[in-house]
Amino acid sequence: MKYLFFIIFFFSLIITSRAQCFSGNCKNGKGEYFYPQDSSSYNGEFKNGLKHGFGEFQYSNGNVYKGEWKKDLRHGKGVLTFENGDKYEGDWKEDKRTGKGKYTWLDGTNYEGDYVDNEMHGIGKIVWPSGAFYIGDWLNSNMEGNGELHYDEGTVEKGIFKADTLFQGNTSYKENNLSYTAFNGDTTSTLIIDAAAAIDDQTKKVISDLLWVEYHKTSNTVMVFTIPTLNGQTIEEYANQTFNRLQLGKEGKNNGILLLIAVNDRKMRIEVGYGLEGVLPDILTQHIQQQDIIPSFKEGKMSEGILNGVKGILSVLQNPKNAELYASDPSSSEESGRSTGTMYVLNLLILLACINSAYYGQYGRFIFSSVIMLWFSLIITYKDQYGIGFSNSFLLHTVIYYLIYFIIRAVKAGEIKASKKGSFIYQFFYNNSVKYETSSGGSGSSYSSSGYSSSSSLSSSYSSSSSSSSWSGGGSSGGGGSSSSW
Repeated sequence: MKYLFFIIFFFSLIITSRAQCFSGNCKNGKGEYFYPQDSSSYNGEFKNGLKHGFGEFQYSNGNVYKGEWKKDLRHGKGVLTFENGDKYEGDWKEDKRTGKGKYTWLDGTNYEGDYVDNEMHGIGKIVWPSGAFYIGDWLNSNMEGNGELHYDEGTVEKGIFKADTLFQGNTSYKENNLSYTAFNGDTTSTLIIDAAAAIDDQTKKVISDLLWVEYHKTSNTVMVFTIPTLNGQTIEEYANQTFNRLQLGKEGKNNGILLLIAVNDRKMRIEVGYGLEGVLPDILTQHIQQQDIIPSFKEGKMSEGILNGVKGILSVLQNPKNAELYASDPSSSEESGRSTGTMYVLNLLILLACINSAYYGQYGRFIFSSVIMLWFSLIITYKDQYGIGFSNSFLLHTVIYYLIYFIIRAVKAGEIKASKKGSFIYQFFYNNSVKYETSSGGSGSSYSSSGYSSSSSLSSSYSSSSSSSSWSGGGSSGGGGSSSSW
C-alpha cells in the first residue's frame, strides 16, 4: 500500500503519453489521432493502423501538411504550410519533396520545377520579388548547368552555371535603349558599340578592321564604346563598370582597353587593363585624348577624332617608342613652358651656387646647394624632359652638379697649396684659408635666401601645372586610365 499511489501514477503517465484515437476508425478508415508527447495531431484516412490515403497533419511546431499518405509517410500530392509563412505544394515521395512542385517563400520569391529529396534538382524556374528570374538546370538547390538568369534591370546571363554563377556563356546587358554582350572573341562579337550613333559607317569599318587586326595579332582587346549620356554616373564609374561587364582582355593577361565617349556630356575616358598599364600609363592616355581626339571633337568631327584616338592607342601598343610623340600636352603647353622656364632659371642659379661654394670653399653653402641640387634633380627627373628615364635623368643631373663642384675645388686646392701650407688633400677637404674666412659673411646668407626663394617658386609652379590638368587618372578593376572633357 505504501507504493500503490506511485505505481498508479506511473501507469497513468504511460497510458496518457500514448497516442490516442479521439474519434472515428483509426485502424482502417477515417479517424482523428492525437500524439500527446508533442501535441501533434492527424485527421484523415488509416490503413492497418497507419496513416494511409488523404489526411491533414498538424505538427507541434506549427507546420501543417495536407495531402496524401502512404504507410505513415507523406507520399503523393500534398501541401506543406510552414509556421513562418513559406509554402510547398507538389509531389512527395517517402516523406520528401520529390517530383514536380512549387515553393513560395514569405517574401514572395517562388520556385516551380523539379525536386529530389527536398532539394531543387532538375529543371525549374525561380522568380524573385524584384522581377529577376532564373530558368534552367538545378543541382542540390543551386543553379547548375544550362540556364538563363534575367536581372531586373534587363541584363541577361546565358550559358553554363556552376554554384549559382555563370561559368561559361554570354552576358547581355541592357540599360535604357542600349543592349550589349560581353566580348568573347568569336564572329558574333563586336569591338565597336556606337550607341550614340557618333561614328559614320565608313569610319566605323576602318576602326573595326584596325581593332580586329590588333586582336588577332596580339590578343590586345581595344573597344570603342559611345553612349549619349552617363545618366548621372561619373565617367570613371561608368567606364569601370562597362570594362568589367565587357570582360575585355584575355584571362591572365588583362590586356583590354576601353575608349568610352559620353557624347552629350562631352566627356571621355580611356580605361586600361592592368596588363597594359606599363605601355599605356595614365599620363600617356591623357595626352592621346588631348592631342588626337579633342581637337577634332571641338570641330564637330566625332568620327575623325575617334579614329585618330584609336590610331594613337594602337601606334603605342605596336611600338612603345611612339609614346615619345606624346611627350607634351598642347592644352597645357603655355603653362608647361612657364614651368620649364622656371626650372631652367633655377638650374642656372644652382650652377652659380655650386661655383660660388666651390670657389670660396664655404661648406655650409655647399651643403645647402647640395640639397637644392638633389631637389631639382628629382623634379626634372619626374618631368623627364629629355626622355631618358627616371634613373638616368636623376643620375645625369646629380653627376653634373657634383663634377663641376669638385673640379673647381681641385683647381682651387692646387692654387692654395702653391702659396699656403698644407697638402693638396688638406686644402681640398679642409680649406681654412683667409679667402674662406672673409667670404663667410653676408653674401652667403643673401644667396641662401635667394636660393630658397627660387626653390619655392619652382615648387609652386610645378604644383600649379599638375593641378590644372583637365584629366583625372583612374585606378579601377580595369587597371588605370584617364578622363577628359571637351
